[in-house]
Amino acid sequence: MPRQVWLLAGLVSVLGFLTLTKSGRGFASILGLLIMDFSDKGLDNIKRFEGFSPVPYKDAQGFSIGYGHFIKPGENLTAVSEGQARILLKQDAAIASAAVKNSVKVPLTQNQFDALVSLSYNIGITAFRNSTLLQKLNAGDYSAAADQFARWNRSQGEQIAALDRRRASERELFLTA
Repeated sequence: MPRQVWLLAGLVSVLGFLTLTKSGRGFASILGLLIMDFSDKGLDNIKRFEGFSPVPYKDAQGFSIGYGHFIKPGENLTAVSEGQARILLKQDAAIASAAVKNSVKVPLTQNQFDALVSLSYNIGITAFRNSTLLQKLNAGDYSAAADQFARWNRSQGEQIAALDRRRASERELFLTA
């Protein structure tokens, strides 16, 4: 490669670094989150807690199907196979993953990322973006952020034992190196 191309690439990298660090997001944390993907272990964790339902079931916000896929207006899902449910799960997890990538401003391990995607998948992107957990995490207080998982154990104001177990599992994953 010509020397000018290498110099230009280096200049772009330096300018990108300065722009990102000035905006409060370190270059390494941005790069790490951009290349990080939700793992198979994370998908399996969601599947374990959501369980599989081939037919729609009532949940707090309406109806879901498969592995917790919320049926949106206009979606005509009356039955799904496990294969179809996995596709829906991966699509929904990709949306939750993007929300985590776009909201978190500090470096994450794969386990932390997976725990946050699982949480976001379950509570919704808006709730995640507005959470005290995210505020504490972006302030660099990983321990206080981990303690916030337990606060997301209610549905329609009622404490749910299954959510207690899920949040404990997500917290444990978040704290595992």
